[in-house]
Amino acid sequence: MNVPPNIEAFDRCVGAVLATLYEHFPIRIDMRFSEVPEHIFDETDTTEQVVRKFISYEYTTKWLSDAGYVWANHVDDRGAEGIVLSPKGFEILRSKPRSIFPRRSIGEMIAEAVKGGAKESLRKAVGFALVKGAEVAAGKI
Repeated sequence: MNVPPNIEAFDRCVGAVLATLYEHFPIRIDMRFSEVPEHIFDETDTTEQVVRKFISYEYTTKWLSDAGYVWANHVDDRGAEGIVLSPKGFEILRSKPRSIFPRRSIGEMIAEAVKGGAKESLRKAVGFALVKGAEVAAGKI
C-alpha cells in the first residue's frame, strides 16, 4: 500500500511516542523534541525530509495530547514535561484484538515494531490504536 509521506511519518511518530510511554508506564517522563528516535528516519532521507520528521514528532506528540491519548504537565516547542499515557491511551494499548494480534497487546506490537523496524506492522498497530481511540471518543465502546 502506498502511504503518503506525511502519514508514514505520523505513524512512525505515534509509534515512537506510544511505545516509549507504554514501556515507562505509569511513570511520567520528559520528552525532548530535539531527541527524535532514530527509527523515524530512513537512510535515504534528504535534509528537508529530516527536518519535516523532527517537526512531525513535535506535532504528533501535541496531537496525541489534544486527542486524549496522553497527559502531560506541559507541552511546548521544546518538548513534553511529565508525559504519560492517559487511561484511554493505556486501555487501548493493553487491548488484545484477536482478529489482528491474537497473542499480544497493541502496546507490545507497537513496541516490537518500533524496535524491529517493521514498518507495515507498525502502521497496522498504530492504525488499530487510533481507530479504537476514535471509537472510544464517539462512545461506541
